[in-house]
Amino acid sequence: MKRTLQMLVMLVSLWACAVCGSGVHIVAPINEHGPQSHLQLQKRKVRDTESMATEITSLNVMSYIASRFANTMVNSKIVNKEMTAREIEFNVQLPDSAFIANFSMELNGTTYVGEVKEKQKAAEAYKKAKKRGHSAGQVSVKPRSTNTFKVSVNVAAGSRLSFTLTYQEMLQRRLGVYEHRISIRPGQIVNRLKIDVYITEPQGLEFIYAPPIVTNVLDSWNIDQSADSPATIDRLSDTRAHVYYYPTRDEQKNQSSEGISGDFVIRYDVSHDLSAGQIQVLNGYFVHYFAPTGLPPVQKNVLFVIDVSGSMDGAKMGQTKEALRVILDDMRSFDRFNILTFSYEVSFWKENMMILATQENILEAKNFVNNLRASGGTNFNGGLVEGVEMLRRVTDDAENTERSAFLVIMLTDGQPTSGETQLTKIQENAKTYIDGQYSLFCLGFGGDVNFKFLQKISLENQGIARRIYEDADGYLQLKGFYDEVATPLLFDVDIQYLGDNVEENSMTQSTFPNYFNGSELVVAGRLVDNDVLQTRITANTADTQLELDAEIDPTVMPSVLVNKHIPEDFIERLWAYLTIKELLKKRVLTVDPEENASLSAKALDLSLKYNFVTPLTSMVVIKPEEPTTNAARGEAEESEDNTANSGQSKLHPLVAVRLV
Repeated sequence: MKRTLQMLVMLVSLWACAVCGSGVHIVAPINEHGPQSHLQLQKRKVRDTESMATEITSLNVMSYIASRFANTMVNSKIVNKEMTAREIEFNVQLPDSAFIANFSMELNGTTYVGEVKEKQKAAEAYKKAKKRGHSAGQVSVKPRSTNTFKVSVNVAAGSRLSFTLTYQEMLQRRLGVYEHRISIRPGQIVNRLKIDVYITEPQGLEFIYAPPIVTNVLDSWNIDQSADSPATIDRLSDTRAHVYYYPTRDEQKNQSSEGISGDFVIRYDVSHDLSAGQIQVLNGYFVHYFAPTGLPPVQKNVLFVIDVSGSMDGAKMGQTKEALRVILDDMRSFDRFNILTFSYEVSFWKENMMILATQENILEAKNFVNNLRASGGTNFNGGLVEGVEMLRRVTDDAENTERSAFLVIMLTDGQPTSGETQLTKIQENAKTYIDGQYSLFCLGFGGDVNFKFLQKISLENQGIARRIYEDADGYLQLKGFYDEVATPLLFDVDIQYLGDNVEENSMTQSTFPNYFNGSELVVAGRLVDNDVLQTRITANTADTQLELDAEIDPTVMPSVLVNKHIPEDFIERLWAYLTIKELLKKRVLTVDPEENASLSAKALDLSLKYNFVTPLTSMVVIKPEEPTTNAARGEAEESEDNTANSGQSKLHPLVAVRLV
């Protein structure tokens, strides 16, 4: 009797995919006809769970958040109830800022664990599997700001399969809130569905809230904190909490006939004051959080640079107008602003001046916005260069600008088509004209924009880029971004560590052009010894220069961080996570091939050491062929030129898996 050889090669690669929201997404197992996209799953005929040939018997999500660093483990157990072999899919959608740290699969009582390798080497196994015509495991429809991990495996009749995926991310503070989002969409009622989130914050938990399941992306902008939470929040102490959600079958059915389909969200903040922040040290590594309160807003000079080319016509222009009207209403009376539009040509609302945000001026500006019309090409370079030139002319010698924050907020939806169109030249012009004096924020509207270029030009000029999606909430996305930068509290922030006990070149970014209300500045590094770590922070406020000092004994660790839910190396892994992120960012900016290679090598070494799947690595899981006899080799011989000799073991790819 022939015996089917069971062999597995799985490849997980990090593909960039920019789209908003974060979490874990479990899709229902799929049938023998092959993989289905999320969209297809939504359109298929609903079947009762008991009649499904493949059943998710349990779905457990466990997150441990220690000082903003979240370690999330997703475990799914599945059984093939059919009388024949079936293809079963495990699909997880990760926050785009997360790194996969581990993946394992238990099949027929044996556990197979993923190993992170340099991407090119791991890709050889993937290409071999793809050449054989097996699934490459890509998903065609993804939610915003996620990367998708997907694996499809053929499972024998009656067999059980267990998948476990672990990923790590640092939660960023935005608008005074840390948000942890877990997307749950199993596609069926699950007998045992459990979500546990353990939070430990040595600074103390100011508040914690878990709103009802968010089923629509638009609801993310309007979460009602007064609504009853489906989760239980157990405040274990001032610094620790356990949030859990164990929906019964009936509670899942109340959501929909296919069970829960939405995001489980936790929002919280920690206690802050006007100090040098909090430093935590463990095993020779430190992380420093700085988010002072009680500071007056800094006056800001804002230049809005708006693309009004023909491609902006319709919904995008309508949403841009709506967002600008709301943003203008939120300007403080002591702020100054102007509006520049560009298509083929460049036009200012007010020539050669920055206008105080008085009620009268705001009304006039809103009328200008209402009359904007989209037509013509995209002179990106002209809009940026002429805008910065005007800003410099009218502010260099003006009164009350010495203690101001300067923001250039640029919105575009496409490629440069008019004026200077060479991207490297535009990038060079931006750096020359801005000259480190202003922060450039680029908002890319829609799918046609060159977002990588916007990221590069923003990062080079002390800003960030943000993708704006062509959805009904486009204006809310624009307004939400502006809210994040609307209230600068400090500028020219310099975080120094005195003495020689911080290892040279181990420290992440420690100088920042601005600190905005509701955000947080984070620095991590490695220590040389256990001497007292001293820090000094200098920055400019609205009316004076601020200087804050602090020190910490590296041998003393907050007792709250010593518990069973927090790994001993979490600060070290957080340092590695932040360092890799920073190296990858620097790699985007450099034009020097040697520097690019050096940065890539450093990031690769850290990725391999800490088992992170990053843009430079892939994860491979290999199941070797079992020893065979000549009689058991028949089917394999048809596809292999040289089959294994009796008692030998070979590798044979059955399925390839990617993070897309």
